[in-house]
Amino acid sequence: FHALGFESFRAATAAGGLGGFLSAWALYLLLRELDFRRPFALLGALLYALTPSVWLHGVRPLSDAPGAAMFLFAAMFLVRAIKERPGPNLVLGAAFCALAAGVRPQVGVALLPAAVLAAVRVSQRERRPGTLATAVCVAAVVSAAIWVPVVRSSGGLTSWRERMEGQMAYVSRYDSPRAEDALRPEFWRRWMLDPAGGGAAAAVLLGIAAAGLLTMGRRRNLLILVFVPLVALTIGFLTVLAAPRYALAFWPLPCAFAAAAFERLAARRALAPA
Repeated sequence: FHALGFESFRAATAAGGLGGFLSAWALYLLLRELDFRRPFALLGALLYALTPSVWLHGVRPLSDAPGAAMFLFAAMFLVRAIKERPGPNLVLGAAFCALAAGVRPQVGVALLPAAVLAAVRVSQRERRPGTLATAVCVAAVVSAAIWVPVVRSSGGLTSWRERMEGQMAYVSRYDSPRAEDALRPEFWRRWMLDPAGGGAAAAVLLGIAAAGLLTMGRRRNLLILVFVPLVALTIGFLTVLAAPRYALAFWPLPCAFAAAAFERLAARRALAPA
């Protein structure tokens, strides 16, 4: 956007706004790949789009919304590859993994389990290394296009490493939660209720999501594979003060489970009107 003529702040805001729109669309596509019926895939995407934290933070000039969008597109293509759907899904998944890591490195790391499983499935099906080699090359080229300019503009590898180490030391000292924090109800309220506005409405949404988790069947395994590493890397290492914003990347998970609960409810004739 900056290269197109936007001044810096407006360019960052446009990137954040576009990321907010794309993340809801990507969640819809991911749920369709998980065999949600179209109305309920749309419902899951709308629950995510209308979550208060998405409205509050999805269009700010920060990395959260673009990171969530790249993560969800990567997850969609990796799920397609795991389910052995036709098309260059592993290659596209690798490209979006690199983009996700370029926006927020821990988001890219969280995709590694799904990427490894997708690579194994594709290799077993094709029995030749061509697609896997292409995916690795594409990820390397995209990563280089992102990180080489970053390192150069930082004054070289040594300077970039010193800055990164300084940033990581700051995060470890001031942002990362302590083990005893996980024992406090306020800690979990901030992560799990405040992104949805807090209070009774958020508790109801999470209750419906829990019902979806229990009744979803085998589809939940892929959701867990995709999202649980991201939840662990987010809640375990990032400050609780910005939890509603940081939750943007993994908040599609309870929205997907809630949509699955509604889909299951609609399948029961006596309960469908409710």
